[in-house]
Amino acid sequence: MLDLNSILFSVTLVSLCMGLMLHVFIRSFQPLMRGARPIAWSSIVLGFGTAALALRGISPDLLPVSIVLGNLGTLLSQGLVHVGLCRLVDRHTRLPYVAGVLGTSYLGAIWYTFAMPSLFARVAILSAGLIVAVGLTIWELYCSMRLRKSLATMGLLVVLSILQTSLILRAVLTWLHRDGYDAYFADSPMQAITLMGVLLSLVLGILLCMMLIGERALVRLRESARREDLLTGLPNRMAADEAVEAALQNGAEQGRPTTVVRIDLDNFRQFNDWYGHDVGDAVLRHVTECIRRVLRRGRLLARWGGKGYIVVMPDSDGEAGAGLARDIVLEISLSPLALGHFDIEIAACAGVASSRRSESTSDAVMLAAEAALDSARRNPDGLAKVREID
Repeated sequence: MLDLNSILFSVTLVSLCMGLMLHVFIRSFQPLMRGARPIAWSSIVLGFGTAALALRGISPDLLPVSIVLGNLGTLLSQGLVHVGLCRLVDRHTRLPYVAGVLGTSYLGAIWYTFAMPSLFARVAILSAGLIVAVGLTIWELYCSMRLRKSLATMGLLVVLSILQTSLILRAVLTWLHRDGYDAYFADSPMQAITLMGVLLSLVLGILLCMMLIGERALVRLRESARREDLLTGLPNRMAADEAVEAALQNGAEQGRPTTVVRIDLDNFRQFNDWYGHDVGDAVLRHVTECIRRVLRRGRLLARWGGKGYIVVMPDSDGEAGAGLARDIVLEISLSPLALGHFDIEIAACAGVASSRRSESTSDAVMLAAEAALDSARRNPDGLAKVREID
């Protein structure tokens, strides 16, 4: 006969280890770990739930505590798996339905444990709640596979199907032996086998969710590397081009101008030649923070080439762009970079281009901004007149 307590303790250790390990990864790579937090908590909650279920084998006095905490852990773990998995596969969570079904199952199980003790009714209502919740999760996963298939999602679909089969088998056995269920529950090894199938399927499902989290994180990392400047963390030139194009299109539809501010650092090459590339990198990060202090929400700051930046200002005219350009140039000049016992003074210049034409392209706007920037380099204050694209 299967030693159910050994199974429960093993599942507890595995679940807690997976949950804690996933929490470590979340703290290290949080921007890339979308959907990971509910999965991590589901693993930890499942571990505590199985540990509570194992208490009934230690002492009969602990049976009420074991039922209350063990069932809560199992149901809550499945709900968290549903939420995390839907986030991973970019599906809407059916949280009200899942929460309602699992909450009703838990309250029913508590009722049939203490108010009207019935082992058959308690197991039946718990199995029914889990069957509905797992069914909703399988449906969302199946719908996501129509658009994007992967080995992890196919494995998850198989594991959730096994979990659903184990739950249905447990419910059928419960119904068939409803008249003498207490004796059947105590003597039949099928109860331990089906419970082991449910718990191990949950653990394996969480493990495959972790694989899916890693797979999605790798995709996001590649995407961010393609569209992000690794030194400053800003969007790169490709992302800036797309932002300018989108702003021009939206502005033309609404009859509003789009303005671009092009910023360039003076004599940046000297920083690399005199102090080394590490100092040059520090200058770029410092200038990034200076510009961020000036910007308000709704403005996109991006890296543009080796020593250049660009600010995209949707729904803003050239006058607003000129004011922002002055603020940026002034902020950079008044914020030297502290390097050891001396400060490095940084100077910048800025050019502004604005357009409200629907025919304007990002290339045309950027050419106008570059022309304004060339004019600014010849001015003592580093600023030029706004170039309006007619």
